[in-house]
Amino acid sequence: MFSKFQNKLYIGGCKSDLIWKNIKTLTNEKKINCLLNINNSKLGKNKNNGKRKTATTEISFCSICVDYGTLKYLAKNIPPDRDTEGRTEGEDREEGGEEEEGLNEMKTQKRNNFERRNENSILKLQQFKMGAIDQKGNIYIFDFERNTFNLITCSGISANCISFNPFNKKEIIVGHTNKSIRSYNIVSRKLAAILPTYHHSEPYAFSFHPVQPFLLSSSYKDVIIWDLNESSCIRVLKGIQDSELQNAIYSNTGQQIIASFINGNILIWNSETFDMEWKISLEALKNENISVVRELFPTNLENTSLLVISEDNTQLVYGGMNSTIFIWNINEKVLKYELNLTILHHSTIKRVEFVGNKKIIAILSNNGSLVFVDTNTGNLVAFRNELKCSSFTLSKDGEFIFLILNPKSKIVIYSTEKLINYQKPILESLKNKKGDENDKEKRLNTLRKDCMKKKAKEALNVIEIDANDTTQVRTLYETIDQYKSVKKQINYDQFKNYLSKNLRYPEEYRKIIWKYILKLPENKKEFDIYSTKDLHPAVIKYKKKYSLKVYRVLRSMEKIMSMLCYWSPVFENIDYLPNMVFPFAKIYENDTFTCFEVLLTVIINYCQKWWEFYPNPPIECLDMLESLLNYHDKELYHHFVKYEITSQYYGWELINNFFSDILSKDEWLCLWDNIFTSCDTSFLYYFIIAYLKYFKKSILKITDVDDFVFFVHKENPCQFFKIIKLTYSIKKCTPSDLKFKKLLKPYYSLDSNSSYPIFNEYPKYIINYQSKLKEKIRVEEEDYLKKKKIAEEMKKLSDELKKDYKQMKSNKWKMSDIVSKWWESMIGLFIFVHF
Repeated sequence: MFSKFQNKLYIGGCKSDLIWKNIKTLTNEKKINCLLNINNSKLGKNKNNGKRKTATTEISFCSICVDYGTLKYLAKNIPPDRDTEGRTEGEDREEGGEEEEGLNEMKTQKRNNFERRNENSILKLQQFKMGAIDQKGNIYIFDFERNTFNLITCSGISANCISFNPFNKKEIIVGHTNKSIRSYNIVSRKLAAILPTYHHSEPYAFSFHPVQPFLLSSSYKDVIIWDLNESSCIRVLKGIQDSELQNAIYSNTGQQIIASFINGNILIWNSETFDMEWKISLEALKNENISVVRELFPTNLENTSLLVISEDNTQLVYGGMNSTIFIWNINEKVLKYELNLTILHHSTIKRVEFVGNKKIIAILSNNGSLVFVDTNTGNLVAFRNELKCSSFTLSKDGEFIFLILNPKSKIVIYSTEKLINYQKPILESLKNKKGDENDKEKRLNTLRKDCMKKKAKEALNVIEIDANDTTQVRTLYETIDQYKSVKKQINYDQFKNYLSKNLRYPEEYRKIIWKYILKLPENKKEFDIYSTKDLHPAVIKYKKKYSLKVYRVLRSMEKIMSMLCYWSPVFENIDYLPNMVFPFAKIYENDTFTCFEVLLTVIINYCQKWWEFYPNPPIECLDMLESLLNYHDKELYHHFVKYEITSQYYGWELINNFFSDILSKDEWLCLWDNIFTSCDTSFLYYFIIAYLKYFKKSILKITDVDDFVFFVHKENPCQFFKIIKLTYSIKKCTPSDLKFKKLLKPYYSLDSNSSYPIFNEYPKYIINYQSKLKEKIRVEEEDYLKKKKIAEEMKKLSDELKKDYKQMKSNKWKMSDIVSKWWESMIGLFIFVHF
């Protein structure tokens, strides 16, 4: 299929010629593999034997484009009947009877001719026309309907993208390598228009508005919106440093502009107001090193397309992140699949396109391989690495695929269905085996079954759905259950046994293990309700008080604290809220969704009774902690009593920031590995006792409360594994009457089938009073600031008026002097003339 072509066309040095010499023979042929092989080279004659051969002067193609031909548009959009506005039905029947009958016959004949084309691939291909440009700037139009190709012009400038103008079928638009965009008339073969050069780098992709004559041209530096009728620039979209624009397209309705950035963000704007409707952050789905390395970013590629949207405007596909494909459901605003195409061996994706109106995408990598994936199921449909193409495009209906091969001087055209369904292993195996017809048929069936098994096995290895994805429709637990039959079973006991031996989890697997142990609900709809709200007013004061240099962490903290304030009013008034949120926000700085659900789980389970006596500390918990310390270390307990160091200092000061002040990052992570795995809501209190016992000698020397407060707010060097082992030992030997079972509820996971739980374990009258008081203060402060701003503006205006008055007065004196001099000169002239 890939080596034997049915028809070869050499266009080098030709300005016009037939495409198929034997078109009648080809249209009667039903089984054609390659419909056309176009070579941009000349045919010369061998001097020795006179046989024809391909000359060595080959010119590479830069880009190709495809559109419907004239007949297809006539069949789809027959011109409307003549104007009948203002006429009665009787007049229409009398005057237009014969004319309407003739027009109906013409419609029927054209539709029949159009439908007849479905019988043969060549006839189907005759519905289309193709444009191509090579490195010398030669622009060719291949009209398959008329079976001719023509050299439109020789611009002398290479190009990165080319496309037919959907609003003027006689024009073709080219994005040249000199940063210019030009329009050429196909009929007159002349330059129609040159758009102003606003691009700072070479344009490499076009996207047209479906209704209005607007064009989006993408380059590495910027995206420009053009009015094709006026040949003018409407708007320039630019990225900031480290977040340059990568690609931009119109949605199929034309109501949105979708743009991807090199820092992993995808923004969707309203195309009229340019208000942002949806922001997708790929950083939330990957690790910290999400950004594509600039050297790997595919610039100056042939008709590069990394963002595509399905014809029914329900699915958005992005492929600009190495060999990973992201598929979103636009209606539900949720990530459906994240597909890691390991079959591409980590090569970069160059181009992605939907196959017509089907939910199948064609993907081209920079090593020339083609992959077809079903976007509904996330399954591999086909993989083709035999062709080694440098670029491709598909016909509007997805019936045909047009490939620029390596070397780039060749364009080949295939039926998309035949290319997908081609089974090379079966054909080659049958060619190498001999036998009679009966044996051949048996071998065919056997090989077909083996091939299907092999294909299914490869599909499992080729497409990996990353479990780190937090916004997938399929939850983590469903993903693990899906592979239980294939991979070794994973369960809680295995994690517990591993931790008992190692006391910590590996860094690269910690997040996914936490997610599995905590059984996070992954309730994206509920999360979106909180995340789409504006920043809570209470968070503004935290931003002023806790300034962070890392903007990404600060942004994540603001978002999470704002959502917590909306979730429960008690967090509006807690001064130490940033200390609670910061360590988790630091770990999950690229994944706000998981961070928020982890914090909810921690607050509901490990922060029980904390705010029942707000604004006082949790008296019941601290009283239990004192009893626990008295039992395990009486000497230390009496020392605290003697010097009036209460449990508020040695307990609450440690625990209300989740021990982030006294532990390094590695120690803190190790502690929470054990807290989460234990599923014991009192584990934090046992750790406090173990920590105090470990530093007993140092603490006994402290006699001042301020010194002790300083001690519990700084990182103290220690052998942390010993403290963890001591914690388990204290927990084991604690009698049942001193355990927290009666005080604290057992651990429970959030429900994935319902909304987030209501948190109201606080004195409502105090919180409500404080909230109202703060709201009143906030309103008064806003009113004061408004008045202050008005006063400043009035003062500024007054100063400007005074300045203008002085200037006017000065100008008035100058004008008076000029008028006086003029009168003196006129009087002198009058006297001279008179005498």
